Amino acid sequence: LRSDDAAGSPSEAVGLAADGAFCDLVDAVRRDDGAAVEALVLDKGAAVDHRPRDGRYPCLHQAAMDGRAVAVAALLRLGAAATVVADNQLALNLAACYGREAAVRAFLEHAPDVLDLQDDFGATALATATFYSQAPIVEVLLDAGADATVPSTLGKTPLDIVRGRLELPDARRELHDAREHIRDLLERDRARRLGAAPECKSE
Repeated sequence: LRSDDAAGSPSEAVGLAADGAFCDLVDAVRRDDGAAVEALVLDKGAAVDHRPRDGRYPCLHQAAMDGRAVAVAALLRLGAAATVVADNQLALNLAACYGREAAVRAFLEHAPDVLDLQDDFGATALATATFYSQAPIVEVLLDAGADATVPSTLGKTPLDIVRGRLELPDARRELHDAREHIRDLLERDRARRLGAAPECKSE
């Protein structure tokens, strides 16, 4: 057993200290307190991208998933890596999955380069929002210029995904309506990209 692997070793102490600072940062994120997030990182030395040893998400992922838009913006301004994949997921995709519109908009403002980035499943934020029937998020992402032609690792574009979802039997009418709305949004985007003219009716 090496000395730096022993309990109470310098490396262990550093790890515990980092996890402690992370806990404080998590608490600030949960409160959606941007000022506290900034103070912990800038004044207390909390690592903005720290990954705790118990396997939890980095703070940016947790903030995105919980819809803490103020914290998301603060973390991104402080240099949090929006391109990091944790547990196969991008932080933006988590925000899209859970319908966290304000958090999605924070990413679009502070980290627009991740708009069409793919996670470990080959899914973009647009594909993720489509799969989980988050119509308002799909609209926001398309308005921001999301590329609806990017296929997943299974070769499915967002339009392919929503067409498949519409074929599933579902008792919830509002879910079906959301999927129909997403299909219409994606088909309009496809027509715009292709420069399709309105259909002319024959005489």
